[in-house]
Amino acid sequence: MDRGQFIDIGAFDVDAVDMDCAPQSAEQYLQQVIADRVRGPSCVSIIQPSVSDLEETEKEAPPSTSTAERDPRAPSREWCTAKVAEFSVMRSRMEKAPRKKAMRLQWPNLTNSEQWEELLLRRCHPKCVQFLPSFPNHQGTPPAVPIVLSLTSAMVENVIQYAVEWAECDGLSRPLREWIFALLLLIHKPVMPDVCAAMRSLANLCRRTRSSMDLER
Repeated sequence: MDRGQFIDIGAFDVDAVDMDCAPQSAEQYLQQVIADRVRGPSCVSIIQPSVSDLEETEKEAPPSTSTAERDPRAPSREWCTAKVAEFSVMRSRMEKAPRKKAMRLQWPNLTNSEQWEELLLRRCHPKCVQFLPSFPNHQGTPPAVPIVLSLTSAMVENVIQYAVEWAECDGLSRPLREWIFALLLLIHKPVMPDVCAAMRSLANLCRRTRSSMDLER
């Protein structure tokens, strides 16, 4: 059934309809809609780009930088996987090590980083000199198992942060690297935010050190 028009807009000149002004009534709105349809093209043509245009665009497109180029100095993934597995085994052994092996040692105050640096890297603890023959690269106190087991969790967390600061100032010497490795074997989980920050700084330092090495080494 024909219900007729809901709004009678009457006869009007399509070309005279102002499309730029806001409609003031429903009739004006409908007139603009009708005029827009009449004036607009009946269809829109889409021009397909030619194959040669696509090939030219691909040639001009810059190479993607989303994937960082791997440093040729970096070790292989297999080497990294093997070292992670080795580290996990050593951590497990340290966790299971009987605490009766720990020596009773007098350590510096936690806040005195200079005394810690002196004792660990320059002057051996008087009660630990018997371990020096097994650590020929050390002048200070070596990271032997009975020695590192004597450290409390608070000591381990603080000394790791000190050790990274020493490395950033003076470089990663062999004794310092061995001490950092030993301390990481003892760190408890969850790792504290300050220790996480120190480990990130250490990773950045290692990356910078690696990038400065000769490729032939």
